[in-house]
Amino acid sequence: MLFVLLSHHTPSPDQAFAGEVANCGGGEPSAGGAESVFLSSSSGSPGDTIVVSILGAKINSNQDQPVQIIWGGLFGTLVGSGVIPRNDTEAKVPFDVPNASPGNYFVVVCWLNDDDGAIWFYDQFEFTVSSDTRT
Repeated sequence: MLFVLLSHHTPSPDQAFAGEVANCGGGEPSAGGAESVFLSSSSGSPGDTIVVSILGAKINSNQDQPVQIIWGGLFGTLVGSGVIPRNDTEAKVPFDVPNASPGNYFVVVCWLNDDDGAIWFYDQFEFTVSSDTRT
């Protein structure tokens, strides 16, 4: 298990804080776990808000399922978090595009389902940062 300390506190395996290095809750993630996961846009400028939609996730009857949005690949920086509510299969979680140079980056969406033995599921997307044209 990998933990990365970037400030004065140590996150638990199912908790991370915005701006910290994340890795799907500190566990070994498993691909899949939902019928559909998508981003509201596959491109944007720094500061734009993108919404991640998770549809058809496995129901967790024990508790809310934490959701993490990680910028820059599986061991990148946490840029958003939320939950899939207990006994629900859907969530919408926003994140802001970080201050990044124009180019292509990976966005990883992770969520925990402990009905399946505390498995972190994930899906990965390519995201294009365009130059900031806002005034």
